[in-house]
Formats: sequence, structure tokens, C-alpha cells
Amino acid sequence: MTQQSTQETSQAPVVEQQGTVDETQAVQEETQTQQEQVQAETQETAEQQPAKEQQESQAAEPVQDVKLSSATIAPKYDAQVGTAATEKEAAAVTTERIDTATDTRSEFDRHIDKLLESGSTREKYVITFMSKYVNAMAPGKQMSVDEGVRNQTELWRTIKNVVENQDGFDAAWRLMIAYVRNYRTTVFHESYVFRFMENTVLAAPEARTFERMLNVLLTASGVQNRREVTKLVDLNNRLTAGLSEEARARLIRYFTS
Repeated sequence: MTQQSTQETSQAPVVEQQGTVDETQAVQEETQTQQEQVQAETQETAEQQPAKEQQESQAAEPVQDVKLSSATIAPKYDAQVGTAATEKEAAAVTTERIDTATDTRSEFDRHIDKLLESGSTREKYVITFMSKYVNAMAPGKQMSVDEGVRNQTELWRTIKNVVENQDGFDAAWRLMIAYVRNYRTTVFHESYVFRFMENTVLAAPEARTFERMLNVLLTASGVQNRREVTKLVDLNNRLTAGLSEEARARLIRYFTS
């Protein structure tokens, strides 16, 4: 009995030691398996990284680095301008339209301002006097008889100055007609344009020629074709006193050419 107990006691640790070895081996195998999985995942990540970096690099590439040939850029067409326009030209046209839209001046006033910048000497002469005249003789403006007579006399002298000079005559005379047309319902209305004639300092024959010249201007301002004036006014017989033969011939040529 004693010997059997002794043998069982001596064999027990061996069984316990064997179980410990098996557990250790299992742990080692599991650890090795985990290491192999980690290595596999690491390798897969390493293989995918260049492709991912390439995609990110392409996505981050600036737009301005993309080169387009001129053939791929179609010209813009501005229907109101009627020409193919670049971006810069389109912007300039837009700015011009805005300026025009906010410009409250009449077409006549814009034309006068343009002539003041680049017009001829004769045109500027007409503008200087006529601008002064239409302001001084505006309907409702108070003035003495002497002032009214002086303004009318200066108007006659300006008309004579224009028709008696060949240099720049057409442009200057055309501008005189334009002034009368523009102020036809105010200063150059029949109710106002003949004011102070009864007080004129001009000799009677010259005063009549002045009145007839005003009628010529009024008639010319109301027709579409200037040749129509010769059908309404007798330029040969009515424009005599105060004008030279050259001036009358110049007026006839203007209205018949």
C-alpha cells in the first residue's frame, strides 16, 4: 500500500508538467499566427499606399496647372455688340453699357460734349455762343429790353459769321440747325424766337434778312431732307440785305446738294 502511494505521488508532477508544456506550445502557435496576420496586413497596406498617394496627388493638383489649347476655348458671342468678344472686351462693353444706362444726358447733350472735346474750331465757336444764348433767352427768364436786344443782335452776328466763312461752313451750319431743332419747343419756338424785334438796332433791310434767316433755320430743323427747304423758302430773292453773294451761294449749295 505504501509503495503504490509513493509511485502515484511521484508520477503526479509529470502529468502536471506535461499539461504546462502543451499550453505553452499552444500560446506560442497562437502568437505566431497573430504575428503572421499582422505582417500580412502590413504588407497589404504597403502595397496599397503608392496607389492611394497617387490618387490624392491627382486630386490635389491645382486647376490652373491644367493647360488648355486655344482651340478648346470657344469665343464668347455678345448678341448686342454683334462681334465675338474676349473676356476683357466683354467686361469693357458691360462697363460702357452701365455708364450709358446711368447717363441722364440727352443724345444732343452727349453730342455737344463730344464736339467740345474733339470738334473743329468752328463747331466750338457755335457751341460757345449758342449755349450762352439758349441760357440767356430761356422762356420765363427775366431780362431788360436792352439785354433782349443785345442777345438777338449777337445771334444775328453769329449767323452771319457762320455763313460768311467757307472754312468749316457745313459742320458749323449743320450744328446751328441742330441747336434750333433741339430747342424748337422752348427758345426757338415762334412765340420766343422773334422777341425784341420791334426794338432792334439793326437797319430795317438787315432786320428783315435776320428774320428770314431765322425762318430758314426753323424750316430746316423740321424737315427730314434739307433739299425740302428750297421748296419752302425762296433763298435767291429773300436773303439780300446784310449777306454777301458768296454767303447766299453757300446757303443755296448747302440746301441743294
